[in-house]
Amino acid sequence: MKWKEVHVKYRSGKLYVSIVFKVRYTPYIPKGVVALDLNLRCVVSYDGSDVRRYRTKFIDALSKKARAEEIRKKYPKRWRYNRKILKRVRSLHRRSRNIVVDWCGKYAKEITWKAKKYGYAIALEDLKELRKSFNNKNDRVVWKLTMFAYRRLQESIMNKAIEYNVPIVFVNPKKTSSTCPRCKSKVRYNWKIRDM
Repeated sequence: MKWKEVHVKYRSGKLYVSIVFKVRYTPYIPKGVVALDLNLRCVVSYDGSDVRRYRTKFIDALSKKARAEEIRKKYPKRWRYNRKILKRVRSLHRRSRNIVVDWCGKYAKEITWKAKKYGYAIALEDLKELRKSFNNKNDRVVWKLTMFAYRRLQESIMNKAIEYNVPIVFVNPKKTSSTCPRCKSKVRYNWKIRDM
């Protein structure tokens, strides 16, 4: 990687430095494909012969966010002005975000390293239309989906793929979680989830 730009910003007594790197992305011709199915509780990977399920940390992050919202509901008028309550709410939100960022980075590194090792491409679901489907769901489901950081995970995988020159393919996710691509029968899962 080569340095392209350096951005320096001074705000509220703190100095922020952002470095932009220039990378030449030259993906290889893949021997096969590792397909990923992103869900709230787990990510399922399939490479043509082996199916693996990785437990996500999104539920842990969701519980932190839920706790922060409980505190806000408990003190609807005080939480913005009470320093102790505000600090607790911000801390929970920060921990929630950090859990998502940390797990996405670790999983992205592992899956792209495996794809590079075996000469595979990574197939991701094109989830651009997911937000549009929020209108047809109840508030509780929408709240959970907002914490499902699929975009963060996809960006982490794409960044690592560019770093390792791993090819990326986007596919239409319609019925990919419920229908077998070969025989078109209903998919039944009975594999163990692997923790990261």
